[in-house]
Amino acid sequence: MGWKTIFRSLKNKDMQKRMVIVLLLIVVFRMISHIPVPLAEPTQLKQLINNLFSSQQLLGFFDLLS
Repeated sequence: MGWKTIFRSLKNKDMQKRMVIVLLLIVVFRMISHIPVPLAEPTQLKQLINNLFSSQQLLGFFDLLS
């Protein structure tokens, strides 16, 4: 895929509309990510994430899905 193809696709109105929507969604997501969650302890959330992605639990979950 060359640069001409990329520039041609960016001139397309439908592609411009889709790009604007994607960029707006990214901006909204980034803004919402800074809002704190009530009643959520950061240390407990970190411990939960560490436990979830450690050793056998994650592999057991993937084994369940396959």
